[in-house]
Amino acid sequence: MYLDIATKAKSLFKNFPKVFDPETAAQTAVVNPLFSWHVSTIQKNKFIVFNNDGCSLRVVIKSSTNQAQVEADFWAMLEQLWLQWSLDKQLFEQYRTKAKPFVVIQNMNRNVAKILSKAIRDNELNDQKTKPDDAIPTC
Repeated sequence: MYLDIATKAKSLFKNFPKVFDPETAAQTAVVNPLFSWHVSTIQKNKFIVFNNDGCSLRVVIKSSTNQAQVEADFWAMLEQLWLQWSLDKQLFEQYRTKAKPFVVIQNMNRNVAKILSKAIRDNELNDQKTKPDDAIPTC
């Protein structure tokens, strides 16, 4: 699973593994964007926002610098949303298996980064309270 980290979230992901071949990883992510996520933070790093590159799905979890905790929280929240939308649990398990562990890739798709930044800025400007189970599915 490729993670393109926004500047303000880099401190939370500094210990996450980086891709070995960024060019190949970027090409793979463009071909199959469902396994690629842009990541940022909101509310002064209290929450981590994952925005899928293949659709406008957004997953929000509590911040942590612990990789295992971030991955566990992300997958738990995504599964909860998946089942909430009455999607097949077996398809979720297939997605999770094909996704592989998190790896950080830099500045893959600037358009997605701009959209994520705008969505976060709009959220903060509107002073809406963000909860860890917020998501906007439009896949």
